[in-house]
Parts: sequence; structure tokens; C-alpha cells
Amino acid sequence: MTSHRRALLRNLLLIGLLSGSAGADPSTDLLAVSEQGLVDLIEDVDLGALDDSRRRRLVLVLAQDPRPAVRERLARNLPELQPWAPDQARRALASLSADPAPEVRAAAVHAQAEWLERADGPERLLSLVRWGLDPDHRVRQSLARALADMPPTPLPGVELVLERLATDRSWGVRHAALDAALRQLENDRAACASIAAALATDDDPRLRLGAARLAARARRA
Repeated sequence: MTSHRRALLRNLLLIGLLSGSAGADPSTDLLAVSEQGLVDLIEDVDLGALDDSRRRRLVLVLAQDPRPAVRERLARNLPELQPWAPDQARRALASLSADPAPEVRAAAVHAQAEWLERADGPERLLSLVRWGLDPDHRVRQSLARALADMPPTPLPGVELVLERLATDRSWGVRHAALDAALRQLENDRAACASIAAALATDDDPRLRLGAARLAARARRA
């Protein structure tokens, strides 16, 4: 079966599942689809094949699916789905970034990099702190990766979060925090010096090398 035919069948399946009456609960029907089938469907579905009401229902229903793998895949794909259902995508991301499953929170946090650029100061700072202090290292690492992937952007408070992440017990978090610092802290001499000092004695030589680059930047800034 060609990929085009598979995508067509998945779109038809969604149209059927989301065609119930206004009072029906489509989540019950979606539970009849296997976890992997629904994950693949989220990956391939063309929301242009659905009308506005079905697009909105799809995003909100999938965000409440009881299977973490489904919610994680939705979180990863929401930036692509957002143009079709912007309000529902924003609500879903806010919900998924506080999901009880850490893998879902991590996916949602990384997907919100673009939102971080547009959010107002207090809301953005609260989110940065909450995600930077998340008890699961995957969420903290996802935040640092999101900051590293963003273009250099004035984000008041980000230097404090990166200083904290640079001393994280997880190697992956420290490594992502270094990449984010090199990306975001071009002119912040104090933050560059602080992070460089924290990583200067790290067991990993790559992190020590990165610390040297930050220290050199601090001297130039």
C-alpha cells in the first residue's frame, strides 16, 4: 500500500471517528484504535482533509488520550498542527507541558520554543523556572535543547535558569545547557563567567572545552 493511500485511509478513519453527534465522546472511539496506529495517524494525518470543528475536536481529544505515547506524539507534532487549530493547539500544549508523564512534558516543552519567543515576561519566566526545576531530567534537558535551538532572543531570566541547568546532576542537561548558553548569552558577561566556572572542572572534557569558550566570551563581552 502506498504512503498516499495509507494517509488517505487514516484521514477517512478520523473523519469517521469524529463525525459523532455534538454530545458524543470521540475519545471512546479513538480508544478502539491501537496505540501505534494512533501514533502513526498523528504523524501522517492531513488536517486539511478535516473541517474546522473536527480539527478542533481532534487536537483536544488526543491531548486527553489516556495513553502517554499518544499524548507525546501529539505534543511533538503540535507545532505543525497549530496553523490548522491555533487556539486548541495552544491549550493542548499548556496542558501537555504539565502532563503527569515526564516524556509527554518533555515533548511539550521542546515544542513551545516558538511560544517562548512571544510570551510576555512574567509568564515566560514562570514557565522557564517551572520547567528548569522539573523533577525529571528529560524535561530539564528538553528545555535546554529548546533554548539551544532558538535563535538568539532576549529572554529576561534565562541566564538564571541556564546557570542552574549548568550544575545539573544529569550530563545530558549540562551539555544542553552549555549549547543554550553559547547560543543565547552572547553579551551577558556575568552569566557566561558563572556557567564557565561551573563547568570548568566537569568530568567531561567536551564540557570543559565549552566552558573555556564561554570564559573567553566573558572576557570579550
